[in-house]
Amino acid sequence: MTAAIEVDKLYFRYAESSPVLEDVSFTVNSGDVGCIVGPNGGGKTTLLRLICGLLRPTSGAISIFGRSPAAARRRIGYMPQSVAPDPAFPIGAGEVVLQGVLRSCRHLFFSAEDRRRAAAVMAQLGIEELSGRRFYELSGGQRQRLLLARALVGDPELLLLDEPTAGTDVLVQQDFQHLLGELRGKVTILVVSHHLQYVSSSYDYALCVNRRVHRHELTHELPFEWDKVFSFEVGRIEHSENCACLGGSSAADGE
Repeated sequence: MTAAIEVDKLYFRYAESSPVLEDVSFTVNSGDVGCIVGPNGGGKTTLLRLICGLLRPTSGAISIFGRSPAAARRRIGYMPQSVAPDPAFPIGAGEVVLQGVLRSCRHLFFSAEDRRRAAAVMAQLGIEELSGRRFYELSGGQRQRLLLARALVGDPELLLLDEPTAGTDVLVQQDFQHLLGELRGKVTILVVSHHLQYVSSSYDYALCVNRRVHRHELTHELPFEWDKVFSFEVGRIEHSENCACLGGSSAADGE
């Protein structure tokens, strides 16, 4: 099976800080739908930024479809954890989504096909009515959906989502789980979740990040009917003793 992501003996530290990630090695195969979990400050967001090529490793290697993150950037869709809207920069919601195809626009000109694709993705996510609104006017949940549309509009082969449902209501979270089902088999997906023990059963496995990275499987043998709490089916992450994620936050900074 083709590897979408290969990370080998990765180390990363911000200037004058202790290591955020150390001796990290793992593989994500094409078509996988995985989640990334871990305590605050454990390095989840940093890892995603390294995979995107927004940061460079202190040492070690990252390969995306056999190429460097920079060379594979056009094949990646990325949704950041949050974006602070600036009222002084009144960009429209539709323009935010179109930013997702800028990498293929040589002259900053959007074709009719670009606009059709943006409209189709917004309709898929149920936000087509936001097209004429200003980004700073939108609620947190609306902005999250808009940023997800921006990540999807370029037809990526690898989709990296940093807490895409943070601060959203139950209906948005249910819609997101349905979207994961629709995308399965079409794109490789990694989603950062703030939950440490229970995540959607849509995921194939969990990558637990707490300075180091450990892969854990999910079990559906639950001590409680957690699907009624989350409003979708969940699985329990089978943490191992060596990941130590449930014992407190990491001392690493910079996530």
